[in-house]
Amino acid sequence: MYSSNPVKSEDLVTFVLPLARHAGIIAIVAGALFAVGQLLAFVLLDRADPAGTLAGWPYRLSAVIVLVGFAGLAIAAVALYERQAAAAGRLGAIGLCAALVGTSFLGGDYWFETFAVPWYAVVLPEILTIPGADWLAVGGTTSYVLFSLGWLLFAAVSFRAKVFPRLVCIGLMLGAVVGFFAALPPYGAALGVAVLWLGITVFRMRRPTPTSPPGLDSIHTTSS
Repeated sequence: MYSSNPVKSEDLVTFVLPLARHAGIIAIVAGALFAVGQLLAFVLLDRADPAGTLAGWPYRLSAVIVLVGFAGLAIAAVALYERQAAAAGRLGAIGLCAALVGTSFLGGDYWFETFAVPWYAVVLPEILTIPGADWLAVGGTTSYVLFSLGWLLFAAVSFRAKVFPRLVCIGLMLGAVVGFFAALPPYGAALGVAVLWLGITVFRMRRPTPTSPPGLDSIHTTSS
């Protein structure tokens, strides 16, 4: 049996586009966390004593903020994609997947930087002087490339979709390029600021119109 009570449009938006409704706030928080964490990590790092810095809690907390920022970027990508899914089409889905893959790879790299490297700084500080090479270098370079290209593609698709202002999309492209070295603060701050800018822009835009999924119209059918 079907309910005779029609579904309110507000409830429909919440059901169909839960992240899209709050895409602006999500992008603002994610971008701010990522940018602030990057800048803090850069300022707190004592290049004359990297082992001592990594062993200290101020730097560790800044690294955690960056790591949370990586997770926030992934969520923001999904929310922003939902806001432009219809206009972006298949390329939009490809751009989203590319951004998520890149963020997952480099976010995993930064998990190691956040938890493993500070531990090494305490128990085996000499290891910090050994440059990465061979298989480790392959993994690191792969993460950098996927992250930068993923967000660059996402920004390019957004530019093409014309849902977000093109100037903001260009800023996102530049942030993606500079963000190639996002695992080495403060280079990721550029992408964080771009996502923050996009979030503010989206927050000021009209909220999305709900789109009914297949079969949802039947909810309005009254019982016989």
